Amino acid sequence: MYKVIGSFRTRTQRVLWALEEMGIAYDWLDARPQSEDVRSVSSAGRVPVLVVDEEILLDSEAILSFLCDRHKRLGFEAGSIERARQDAHLAYANEFIDAPLWMRARTKRNTDLVPKELQISVEKILHQACEKIGEITAGETFLMGQTFTIADIYTAHCLGWAKGEGFKLSKEALSYYRRCYARPAAKSMREKYA
Repeated sequence: MYKVIGSFRTRTQRVLWALEEMGIAYDWLDARPQSEDVRSVSSAGRVPVLVVDEEILLDSEAILSFLCDRHKRLGFEAGSIERARQDAHLAYANEFIDAPLWMRARTKRNTDLVPKELQISVEKILHQACEKIGEITAGETFLMGQTFTIADIYTAHCLGWAKGEGFKLSKEALSYYRRCYARPAAKSMREKYA
């Protein structure tokens, strides 16, 4: 059985959601980043952590890809054109939404250390990326058409984070975000943990 370590209101939510979607049993330890529980398995103190047969896996993107490949669910076969497109969506959300949100969160605490130009640049990147997700999903159900994948979990979580930070999502991006979180597994996960 898998063990997931990390608090729900972090990137850990992505791993919990994937496991719920797959219907796979797991144990969950609600632990904040840098806590003793997290540091006992990962010296970096970062979450999420997935314990697999005594092995420790870190980073939500890597964990989602591992689960997708191991269980052959929530994604396309490795080596296929579809998988390359799925991975491109995942990389886009990581680079243009997750990373700028993380930088923004860190700079909000230290605004005097970050040049105003960089703060404006981060805001602009986030705005453009959220708009792009709306364009990609306009007329589609998910990023890969009708197929829900780990890229959708990752991207929808990022959009929720952006929304929570006060970013106004386009009508299309907001509609996509709501479609993803309306899935039964997402609803179940939120009822359990939110």
